[in-house]
Amino acid sequence: MENIQEIPTGSRVEESVSVAIEEVTPRDWAKNVYQPDVVNNSEKLYKKLGYTMLNGIKEGMRYLD
Repeated sequence: MENIQEIPTGSRVEESVSVAIEEVTPRDWAKNVYQPDVVNNSEKLYKKLGYTMLNGIKEGMRYLD
């Protein structure tokens, strides 16, 4: 989620955007993804999340320590 650039007007999205997918266990999500990539880079997010996490727990789920 680094170096996100604005897509120039008239560009085709398919030619202008790259996406990488990395598997992360639910237990590691808050520490390894949510905090560094979402919270710490919230001003760079194009699509904001529809949830928040409290103490590493997403919407009451108890899978995180």
